[in-house]
Amino acid sequence: SRQARQRLPLGLKRWQAKFATGHIAVGTMAKRRKHQDHDKCPRCSLPMETTDHVLQCKDARAVDVWSKSLESIKSTLVDNNTAPELRNAILNIVESYHSNSEPAIIDQNYPHMNEILRDQNKIGWHNFIHGKWSNKWVAQQREFLLKHDSKRSCKRWATAIIHKMFMVSWDMWEHRNGILHTASSYHYQQKRRSLDQNIKQEYRKGTHRLSQDDRKLLDKPLIEVLRLSNDDKQLWLDSMHWARENFIAPEDRAQQQLQRQRGAMLNWLNTGSC
Repeated sequence: SRQARQRLPLGLKRWQAKFATGHIAVGTMAKRRKHQDHDKCPRCSLPMETTDHVLQCKDARAVDVWSKSLESIKSTLVDNNTAPELRNAILNIVESYHSNSEPAIIDQNYPHMNEILRDQNKIGWHNFIHGKWSNKWVAQQREFLLKHDSKRSCKRWATAIIHKMFMVSWDMWEHRNGILHTASSYHYQQKRRSLDQNIKQEYRKGTHRLSQDDRKLLDKPLIEVLRLSNDDKQLWLDSMHWARENFIAPEDRAQQQLQRQRGAMLNWLNTGSC
């Protein structure tokens, strides 16, 4: 999987690591980070959205994208001369994962595949989707290529398929976000109302606990800030919260400066008396 990640642009490498570990702005994580007050999927509205759900969502729009992605996986398997038993097993795993069910680990047609499937079962099917494969997959493909006098690289074979898996996950993530950020979506409008309420509350507080420089955040009329995009509104709120939390009153600043001067003087006297 390392070689497959190397083929990704830098931004997608970072995204893939976050997506595989679940540390990305899905519903459950966004709620935990207090970026929103719910953890629903923006496509099907089911609660407790995770990265697994992003790939398994049964919303008709999501299923359509997944179906096209499955066809692209099939094409990649064929184009890379995948052994028939490996092709069947990989598609079975992918389809079972999407339906949130356990794939069969006994292959009646190809008994020699059972050891590979059992080994992958120990590693995990979620991990398979995200590029953590048993070494036995590559070994089996190597046998197939040698049997057919093929000079193709079995490592490049694995890299190509894992890379395709990454891109399928990316396509599903992009589709999910496209719906989330569509201005007409329920979740977008709900988020906008929440941001507007918080912004109005900050304007009502006025310049309380704001330094002279940070008061510039209130220079724009409220109506202009309310016209910003959701992302820009969130940035404005984050800046305002940081400014108020880190505010130091002038008298406190003077007291801190005086204490520093006294400390420096005491240190100088102590050093000088030695």
